[in-house]
Amino acid sequence: MFQTPGTKCKHCAVPNHAAYTRADAADAKRGYPEVDLSAYATARGLAPEGQALVGHFGGLNPLWPHYVFNVMRGELVAGRFGTVQHELDEVSLDDDGDPRQSGTYYSRRSNSKPGLRGLIGLEKEIPNEPFATQAMWLPTTGIKLLVPEAAVLPRMVLQTKEHMSWSDKALAAAPSFGMRKSDFVAPELRDGVGAMVGPILQGLGVTFARLELSHGALGLRVDGFRREPADLDRLVAATSAMADAFAKIAELWWAPAAFDLPLGDFDLNAHPPGFRTFQTDWDQTGHQQLQQVATALGMSIEDPVALHRRIPRLPIPGTSMGVLAGNLPGSKRFARLTWQTQAHPGSSSYLRPAAIVATTADVAPTPIGGTLLPSTDMYAAVGDGLACCWTRHNTIGRLEADDLVARALATFSELGV
Repeated sequence: MFQTPGTKCKHCAVPNHAAYTRADAADAKRGYPEVDLSAYATARGLAPEGQALVGHFGGLNPLWPHYVFNVMRGELVAGRFGTVQHELDEVSLDDDGDPRQSGTYYSRRSNSKPGLRGLIGLEKEIPNEPFATQAMWLPTTGIKLLVPEAAVLPRMVLQTKEHMSWSDKALAAAPSFGMRKSDFVAPELRDGVGAMVGPILQGLGVTFARLELSHGALGLRVDGFRREPADLDRLVAATSAMADAFAKIAELWWAPAAFDLPLGDFDLNAHPPGFRTFQTDWDQTGHQQLQQVATALGMSIEDPVALHRRIPRLPIPGTSMGVLAGNLPGSKRFARLTWQTQAHPGSSSYLRPAAIVATTADVAPTPIGGTLLPSTDMYAAVGDGLACCWTRHNTIGRLEADDLVARALATFSELGV
């Protein structure tokens, strides 16, 4: 029931649409790209996935696979896992059908349906399905990379100034771009990011661009369904350069040490602004579960920020909400269990359980991004003296520690760790 290049799907027709440039009007009306990029993927050693939401980028991807096309995944640049994909960018509409995001739009169809509840000031109930929100969808191209070295940095969104609020100030080093306001981004951090990343954004020469850093992942989205190989290569290179810049900015937080040394107790005073944990979340259910699991497994609660400082290149997607350390039940292996969040809007209770153990140099490393083991339905990544595994599917509001331990033990056994 999904749209694919060169086909038409009446079940997935885009109700409202627009384009950031006049040249993309036909793609906007169609609602999907007519080009197939599988040849580009194959030529660069990437795996073409069609319409699929790659879980490594849960916090940066659209909510529905209906919004992505020509997805390809793999080692985009040396040492970094990522994706290239065509995306429909969702822009919210007000009750009059006007975009809530500023800017100029072409081939715009933006009808609103506030309904009776909206007319009397009540929120309209939105079905949990694609294209159900009051919005319009625009053709764009997305490049995403894992940047675990920057996991401690707060979420930052940089965007073409034309498409931002007037109160979001332009960047000194990139006057066409601004950074979205955030209570967690200090002025010196904003200035530092602007100085290092701004010129790269300014040099893209695009009508629309949005760059988002969130939970150790970086996503660039630009106008149009880009198709020329040289253009796609240019966007990948620019995203890679900006990923390296964010990693450099976060380097002051790193504190590498031996894996088996204690991370220390939870210490809020040592946390960067805006870092979410079970202990600081408004809902304390997760923290209560963590305490119960620690007691049941005979493990100790450690500081989640310290995990990312200890292992700056941790391959597990997301940032840690909570960490347990100790021997895995049923074995004598010292391990850490961590529950990661990618904090997609509307999905803050989604958790990705994971486990980490030390390994030896004779264990074969896995490809960048990890390998999916069908037997345990877990991704596994081996390298830099560590073996990590994490669940393919998120859990919803539950730690499911017993299941994590059992599957982790089976995964590490299969890897020969």
